[in-house]
Amino acid sequence: MATYFLFAPNFSHVFEGSFGECSTLAEQLTRQNSDLLLKIARVRVGELHAQIIFEVSADGIRQIHRVRYPIMKKLRRGAKECPFPI
Repeated sequence: MATYFLFAPNFSHVFEGSFGECSTLAEQLTRQNSDLLLKIARVRVGELHAQIIFEVSADGIRQIHRVRYPIMKKLRRGAKECPFPI
């Protein structure tokens, strides 16, 4: 079982949900603001760090090959305190 996070690179806004929810929201947000760059990360049960797997921009979704691992606590806290304005 995995959880996905959609977030801005500076962690100003974070969304937690399924991959489908994250990718749909990312497409909507990038359609509204063409300069926006968002990231999608995956965290599996028991892991302390999420793995960034996709970057989303107005050009589309692209897979990330250089792996980065943000701390899951920071993402969870961000999803509660500063969600994306929908």
